[in-house]
Amino acid sequence: MKTCAVIIAAYHAHRTILPCIRSVMAQRPMAGWKYEIRIGVDGCAGTAAILQRNHIKFWASPVNVGTYVMANSLIALGPADVYARFDADDYMLPTYLQTVIPLALQYGMAQAGYRVGRLYSKPRVGQVSMTSETLDKLGGFAEYRCHCDRDLSRRAALIGIDIRGMRHDKRLALPLFIKGVNRDSLTHNFKVGCGSKYRKKVRAILTERRAAGQLKIIPQTTELKQ
Repeated sequence: MKTCAVIIAAYHAHRTILPCIRSVMAQRPMAGWKYEIRIGVDGCAGTAAILQRNHIKFWASPVNVGTYVMANSLIALGPADVYARFDADDYMLPTYLQTVIPLALQYGMAQAGYRVGRLYSKPRVGQVSMTSETLDKLGGFAEYRCHCDRDLSRRAALIGIDIRGMRHDKRLALPLFIKGVNRDSLTHNFKVGCGSKYRKKVRAILTERRAAGQLKIIPQTTELKQ
């Protein structure tokens, strides 16, 4: 039996975390595979309280470390064949894992598109699934609070993963999740969101790293407690 670990970093997710978890639990099964949900509460007492009241297992950092350090930390909890990063304010449609796991096995990495109402977005870098072999080659996510999903995708392309071919695969022609609208999300946060000085600085640092050939990183993690 192979394992897909679903990695969910949760911050200010007290309104959305339960529907998100239910959507993962409702995924259509795949023969020979089991799904494991790893939830990391990122210094957020409200989200932790919701999970505790509903008797849902989670790990927690006492301080906020950011979604990418949390993702690295959840990945480090134990091995899996495929790691699927997913946002706590989004909702998986029933065929999400059934679609991205075979794509990840074929290409080394898979991304997913979403819908909001009737609008469809093509595959996004944030909802990314990757094999353990790809993770070994890349190390993990960079340690900053934004842009690290895009950096991971670009490093993947530079080590030879066919990102373009994957994104145009006909299996990704339909949305696989429903995008939540969260004012606390990274793209809407004035400190780290689109157009912010911090994001521009991080983009420049990561671009320079890739240009220097730093494609595999030592992932930064934090101690998690249950």
